[in-house]
Amino acid sequence: MSGRATIGFLTVGLAVAVLLYVRIGVTPVAAAFAQLRVGELAGYLVLATAIRVAYGLRWHGIARHLGAVPPATTLVTARLAGDAVGTLLPVGRLGGDPLRIGLLYRAGVDGARASAGVVMDRILEVLGNSVAASVYVCVFILTWASLTRRDGAGMLAALVLGAVGLIALMALWRLGRRPLHNVGRAVGMERRLHTARWLHALWRTEATLGRFCRDHPAAASWGLVASLLIEAVSVLEHLVLFRSFGVSLSLPTVLAVVMTSGFARVVPVPAGLGALEASQVAVLTLTSGRPDIGLVVGTLLRLHETLWIAVGLGALAAQGISPARVRLLSWAPRAST
Repeated sequence: MSGRATIGFLTVGLAVAVLLYVRIGVTPVAAAFAQLRVGELAGYLVLATAIRVAYGLRWHGIARHLGAVPPATTLVTARLAGDAVGTLLPVGRLGGDPLRIGLLYRAGVDGARASAGVVMDRILEVLGNSVAASVYVCVFILTWASLTRRDGAGMLAALVLGAVGLIALMALWRLGRRPLHNVGRAVGMERRLHTARWLHALWRTEATLGRFCRDHPAAASWGLVASLLIEAVSVLEHLVLFRSFGVSLSLPTVLAVVMTSGFARVVPVPAGLGALEASQVAVLTLTSGRPDIGLVVGTLLRLHETLWIAVGLGALAAQGISPARVRLLSWAPRAST
């Protein structure tokens, strides 16, 4: 996406956010902050920190089966940095994965192994997200039966198909198949000189992923279990965050909030600006007729996102990496793999 397009989307997102605050008003947000409970806010911080550490530990559990790997603390830091950069890019958190690979490569890990570890970690995370989101959609349909079920059923089908596709891909890798390699050859990509280097890196990564799925199926299974546990703790994290500002939501409503906030990050706006707030206003309006509470929830989620973006960028700065070097780090393993 060009810089001009990014600025355009950012402007639209900012305009949407401002419009919501103008139409609904800041009074409900100010009232929520007046009810701040420091003890519960501390509980939220503990849960949120545990989740970010768990992300890094899950990645470490995968990476150690692929060969030499830096300490778990390095991966926790790299995950924080990758998530922060990915959130700021208009492509969602996946945009931070090249940075994660680059940071691992910088720490001395072979490019193919670094890439394979990040890809497998992301696959297991997406599988966990898909299972959790499927449950959230089912709860949504059952709780608000008066709302249309067609969209919910379509969303559920898409989530299930996506998860089945990823599981099938992992099964093919375990059987020694190389689907990405075969597709690349079928369309003649190896004959295009400008893609040859990329294909070589991709196929080496796929071969490494195949060995992982074949030799360490238990590690993949535990990685998926870890993803599901993280999803469960994330729901609790949101519950405690909202309660610390005096906002009490039912469990089905919190599940809907978590689900829609995830979808909002897919919108091509840096940090989901505007989309995140609008999604929460829509959810609370739809489920309880309270757009004001939706704006409060959206504001709290915005603060949550901002906090962890700042932590991630701080983790980068602590390693002496400026924003100007992020692009270079993201490209380094590709050029050398």
